[in-house]
Amino acid sequence: MSIKYWILFFSFSLLPFFSLAQSKGAVYTFSITQSSITDALRQVEKETGTNIAFSPRFFNPTQKQDFQFKQKTISEILDVVLEDQMVKYSVISGQIVISRLIKPTFSLYGYLTDGQSGERLLYANIWCPKLSIGTTTNEHGYFSLTLPEGKYMLELSHTGFQTEKLELDFTKNTRLNIQLNPIITLAEVVVTPEKQILKSIPPGGLSGLQMRTDDYAANPDFGGETDVLRACSLLPGIHSGDNGMGGLHVRGGDTDQNLVLLDGVPVYNSGHIFHLFSIFNNEIVQNTRVLKGGFPSRYGGCISSVMDVRTRDGNLNKWHATAGLGLMSANATVEGPLKKGESSILLSTRRTHLDYLLQPYTLGTCSRLLNGSSFQDTSGLTANSQFFDINTKIRLKLGTNDQLFTSFLFW
Repeated sequence: MSIKYWILFFSFSLLPFFSLAQSKGAVYTFSITQSSITDALRQVEKETGTNIAFSPRFFNPTQKQDFQFKQKTISEILDVVLEDQMVKYSVISGQIVISRLIKPTFSLYGYLTDGQSGERLLYANIWCPKLSIGTTTNEHGYFSLTLPEGKYMLELSHTGFQTEKLELDFTKNTRLNIQLNPIITLAEVVVTPEKQILKSIPPGGLSGLQMRTDDYAANPDFGGETDVLRACSLLPGIHSGDNGMGGLHVRGGDTDQNLVLLDGVPVYNSGHIFHLFSIFNNEIVQNTRVLKGGFPSRYGGCISSVMDVRTRDGNLNKWHATAGLGLMSANATVEGPLKKGESSILLSTRRTHLDYLLQPYTLGTCSRLLNGSSFQDTSGLTANSQFFDINTKIRLKLGTNDQLFTSFLFW
């Protein structure tokens, strides 16, 4: 091959580099109106005549922006368009290639607590709108989220509490202990029907249900008494046996195939008086998690369902007492700090007074009424339809990260 053919070959091979170098030195003036990053890059290609290779998945298609360029080079234009997009660009084989910018990642972790009582909030939400990722606190109020280095706005929310927004300059592993304040007044709620697409399976599975005290307190049951177990029997796939007695049967399973937990400890007899009442005092229950299938492997020893009941930890800041009297039972609860901000105690007791109401109508009295005899009770038969339970929970802070809980249940 002669020398002139070699010169032509190298000329055509280096032509893209010469044209790119020329485009880098050239300046452009144009504007882009309400376009996504993907559309903006297409427009830059058209205006500058430069080939730009990228994946549309790198950018949020719903983010619309306006751009104004006056006497700007191609590098200056790309710096503006790709600002805060976590990508980088380079020249490869005569074209501009945009690739993901891999930043170091760090852990964001901590606890969300009630600003008034100091109790930890279960299943609260932590959301990062910029990256469209988030997480929830677990049954101990703890959360952990992995984020790349950068500046973010976090939204912290929980049902019944004010949403907090936190600006974070994320450069290292960071611990956050955030307090959320209860909502005093309710704002207007507008419900708009919208088709929802399930992108991932929730932490509790598709059959997991979360119930707070307010969810079943509005549904009084037998004798006007609010009860956790009987509220669960109203859920789809669960029934409480014949005449509402005999425990919970989940999707055809038997009562001994359910795993009932109280603060993580298995409970093998969860009912009073033929399961008309449960052993869970509504005054101290914070959250109830019902899993009817697909439950995590950490719940062992059951094949039908899991009911995980979590009680309140007790007020760390001030003493508080409540009492209640119903048609079937009476209860009293007291809670407060043993040492303010460091330890607390929660004590609750409940007793039915049904036996006192039925005492005049013993079997011996009824038989004498039917036979017309005197009202003197000589049979010795009395009604003994009653129950009594005591719940105690002590919390002690051992440091920044550790807490010690001691629970006592008598029934």
